[in-house]
Amino acid sequence: MNYKHGNRIVKAWQISKSDSIKSDLDVWVREAFQNKEIFWGDDSRSVSPALLSIFSKKELVFQNKAKVQGLIVPSAFVNNIGLEGDYLIFDTQADSRFFIVSEKEFEKEFFLVG
Repeated sequence: MNYKHGNRIVKAWQISKSDSIKSDLDVWVREAFQNKEIFWGDDSRSVSPALLSIFSKKELVFQNKAKVQGLIVPSAFVNNIGLEGDYLIFDTQADSRFFIVSEKEFEKEFFLVG
């Protein structure tokens, strides 16, 4: 669906693991999964390989920290992770085409178009 965010029109999908396997999934979400622009994983993958080459993984991950499962949006240094109920935003005009916002932020800043 299309939403207005500031002066831009963006697409949004409320993150749901069960919905991600449905055949009627929005085309842009399905293509993002197929092109590995987004994927399911845990927050141990939230640190990009670029940073791992500088620091050891042990320095970046707290000991005894429970892993969080969610939707991963890779980025140059620290990947974004979205939980069920958060929103994946697709903005063709932004430097990072995909980003994640909380449900609370979405309801406050995004407005349905048409």
